[in-house]
Amino acid sequence: MFPTVRDLPISKERKSYIISKFMSEFYASAIGRKVVNTKRVESVSDHRRLGFNLVLDRIWFVDYIGETGYAYQTLGTMEGKDVALAETKLILNKIIEKGNIGANRIETNAMDEENLDKYISSFNKRNLSCTAIVTSVHFMMNFWTFKNFKNTQSQGGKTLGFEGSYAGIPTYWSNFIPENMLLLINKNIGTLLISKELSADILDIDESDYELVLKNIPTLKRSDLPEKIRFIADELIRFDFENESAIMVVQQNASN
Repeated sequence: MFPTVRDLPISKERKSYIISKFMSEFYASAIGRKVVNTKRVESVSDHRRLGFNLVLDRIWFVDYIGETGYAYQTLGTMEGKDVALAETKLILNKIIEKGNIGANRIETNAMDEENLDKYISSFNKRNLSCTAIVTSVHFMMNFWTFKNFKNTQSQGGKTLGFEGSYAGIPTYWSNFIPENMLLLINKNIGTLLISKELSADILDIDESDYELVLKNIPTLKRSDLPEKIRFIADELIRFDFENESAIMVVQQNASN
C-alpha cells in the first residue's frame, strides 16, 4: 500500500524549486522597480503589503505516490508574475498620476523613430538623462521596426518577450500604460522604499488555523484540510514620487 497524500511530507525539493521559480519570475517581471530608485529601510509608514496566502492541493507539493506523478515545474511562475504586476501597477499609476502635467506632456501625430529621438534629446536637455522607456503594448510593436531597438529577451533566435533597449536605454512594455502613451523616465523620479523584501514559504496548515481557513473558504470541509497546504508570500513597500521633471509623457493623438 502506498501512503495517502495527507500522510506525505511536503517535498523539500519541490518546495525549493517552486519558491525559486516564484522569486525569479517576480524579479524578471517587476519592471516598476527597474525604472526607479530602490532603498531598503527598517520601517516605513503608510506601506502597502503585496502578496498572497493561498490554500492549494497538497498533491502538487509531495513526492510521487506509486507510479502516479504530478508535475510541479510550472508552479510559482504565475504567482511571481502576479505580485510583480501588482507592484508595477502601484509604481506606474503613481508616476502617470503625478507626472502627466504641464510641460511634461507631449502630443505627437506619429510615434516613429525620428520623433522618439527628438523627444529623448529634449528630455536630456533637462540635465536628467533618460534612463528608461516604458511604453504601451500598442507602441511596443512600433519598436520592432526601429533600427536602434534591440531585443534583450531572446534565446537561440526565439523571442521570449518585449523587453529590450532603444539606443542603449532599457525599454519595457506594460499593460498599465494607456494604449497611445509612452513614458521617458529618469530613475530619480522616485524611490521604492522596501521595509520587507519579498519572501515566500510553503507550509502545512496547522490545525489551530482550520477554523479561519474554513471561514475564508466555505467550500472546503474540515476533512479536506490535511490534503491542503499553504503557499504564502508578501512584501512591504511604499513608492514615493519625488521629481516631476524626471518624466516626459508622450501621447499620440487619437486620430492617428
